[in-house]
Amino acid sequence: ESMLVDHSAALIIGDAAFKLSELDPSITVYDLSEEWFRQTGKTFVHAVVAVRKNIFLSQSQKKFIQQAKIEGCGRVKEVVRGYKGLPGIEAKVLENYLEKKIRYDLNEAAIDGLTHFNNLCYQRGIISKKYSIKFL
Repeated sequence: ESMLVDHSAALIIGDAAFKLSELDPSITVYDLSEEWFRQTGKTFVHAVVAVRKNIFLSQSQKKFIQQAKIEGCGRVKEVVRGYKGLPGIEAKVLENYLEKKIRYDLNEAAIDGLTHFNNLCYQRGIISKKYSIKFL
């Protein structure tokens, strides 16, 4: 909220975004993924695990990353129960967000959304070349 004291808009992510509209009802909160879908009809990708081309990941490192995702997805309720960062937000809301809103795999729709984002960035001169998505 302090960002909005000196600025007319701000990108707020994480915990603060959940409570912002409650702190000040005059603030309009937009969900990036909802806006992206409304404007493009494409899936929004919040984050990916990425490495540079020149970095080599061993099979054990790849397996560790994959296992961490599987374990984390299986422990959502436990994580929410132990989390104290958002007092006043019901556990059900957080569980729903982590289990239903967030997708943990890149499917065709997600890759299409990323490709579209890449193309838009290139068309608007934000990046100097288009990048292809490669999986390890």
